[in-house]
Amino acid sequence: MKSIIYSCAVLLLLLSVKQHAHAFIQFSSSTTELAEDWLVTPKLLPDMSNNTLTFFATDDFAGNFGSIYTVRVSTTSQTDRSSFTELEFYTEANFTAEVYQQFSVDLSAYE
Repeated sequence: MKSIIYSCAVLLLLLSVKQHAHAFIQFSSSTTELAEDWLVTPKLLPDMSNNTLTFFATDDFAGNFGSIYTVRVSTTSQTDRSSFTELEFYTEANFTAEVYQQFSVDLSAYE
C-alpha cells in the first residue's frame, strides 16, 4: 500500500483514486519561518485498472509568493517525511487563481 503526500501552502484539492474524497488546506502565513502544510491520503493500492491520482486544484491568491506544491509517494510510512519520493513538482505558475484545474499523476510504478 502507498501513501501520497502533498506539500503546499494554498491549495484546494479534490482527490480521486478508487473513491471520491475532498480535502482543503487553509492559507497559513508566517513572517518568521517557512509555512509548511501537508495532506496525506489513507493508504492506497493502485492497480492496473486504477493507477492514476487525479485532483483539482486552485490557488486562492493571484501573484507569486514563492509557494511550491509537490505530490509524493511512500511505500513504507505515512508519517516519516524522509520516506517520500517526489513524483510531481508545481509552482504558483502552474495554477490559475480561483480557477480549478485538473491534474493527474501516474501511479502505475506502484501497482
